[in-house]
Parts: sequence; structure tokens; C-alpha cells
Amino acid sequence: MTGGFLPELDALKVTLGLFPTQAPGFLSAHDDRAFWRRWYSPPEVTTLALLAAALLPIPLSPGTWWEYRETYTERIGALDSIQDDTTRFAVGGRVAAPFIHQSGGADPVSGPVRWGDDWISLAPWTGEERLPLPLEPGRAGPPPAPGLEAWTVEERQSVTVPAGTFEALRCALRTRRLHSVLWIAPSVGVVREQHGEPGRRPEIERVLLRWSGASRPASSETEGQPEVGSRKE
Repeated sequence: MTGGFLPELDALKVTLGLFPTQAPGFLSAHDDRAFWRRWYSPPEVTTLALLAAALLPIPLSPGTWWEYRETYTERIGALDSIQDDTTRFAVGGRVAAPFIHQSGGADPVSGPVRWGDDWISLAPWTGEERLPLPLEPGRAGPPPAPGLEAWTVEERQSVTVPAGTFEALRCALRTRRLHSVLWIAPSVGVVREQHGEPGRRPEIERVLLRWSGASRPASSETEGQPEVGSRKE
């Protein structure tokens, strides 16, 4: 982590309850790593560093949520059995230790967000495997073990889903037996995902229906009516 934090982050000291109130202008006045770490634990340091550098691929403030239409395909003999459902992902926990809870869908999985200097794992989207930070085409996350495949940012794509049209980064983990693909729109999150065997209809496919950040909660009056290209008001 280097110096040059945004002055606007001074406002976070009251919101997060992390910054010493007796040190006005703390962030702008103290950039050096040693001074910073005398005040904060490593998870809090990493979280705020990512916020300052705008590296987080999705918003992770507690209270943020996403709702998807999920299509589950089960191969039965020579036929595909297809079921549609709705699944919801919501951020809980603390700012320094966010947790993503999934409800609904064929096989809901919940888990913590973990990160390092140049990677992040987003259970239940990525499992234990790691996306690279920052998300840029051509970059790959560290593999789970030597010789194994890793998440790779393949390219930028325009993606249209029920929630709207988004400029997204296509991130993929491809092995001989399984392809997992996430389309991640910066500041919004995962807008589309697919998991399944290569050459077959995806076993799981999700498309974003609506979402809401913690700072802009959804209104019950517009429930079920997502705005095109934006979070629902």
C-alpha cells in the first residue's frame, strides 16, 4: 500500500468507527505504512486500501444485495431437465470482514470474502479460487495449487440482462471438465454467470434481475421493476 489516499476517505473515520478522532486530517497527513498499521488491524487496512484504490470488483458494504433468475439444468439420459428459480445474494458481516449469504436456487452456498495484496475470493461466486486484483483483461489470479487453472480476466464485453445493459469484464475458470464464467460490471457486481461442462448447456446460469447498494435501499413501491442500466430505486 502506498500513499495518496483520497481526501474523501477522511469521512469514513466516523462511519466505520476505525479512525482516531483526535487526529483530524489523518488520512491526508499520514501515508506511510508503519504509521497506518499502528492504528489498524490488517483486515481493516486491506479493506480501506482497496476502497481507496477503487480495486474492489463489486460493492461489499453490508446491506448490498443482488437478485438473479437462476436456470438449473440437469442431464437425464439424452434430455435436459430445466428449472427456473430466483436466488438472492446479500452482503452481511462487517466492513472489515464481509460475508455473502445466498438464499434460494438449486444449491445455495454462502461464505466469507477473502483477499490478499493482489487477489480476492468471493464465495459463493468463486468458491475458494481467487480473482486477480485489479480486474484487467489478461490478468490471472493465483492458482489454488501449482499446476491448476486459475481465474483469468478474458475481455471486456457489453452484457444485456433483465436488470439492464452493462459494460462488464468476463472472468473465467476453465478446466477440461468444468467452465465457470462470471461477467462482472464494476461498481455493480456479477451481472451474469455460467457453470457447467464444456460443450453442454450450462448446469447453472444466473442473470441479474435487480440489485441495491447499502446506501440506496430499494423501494417497495418499485419492487419487481428494475431500472435499465442502474440499481433499483
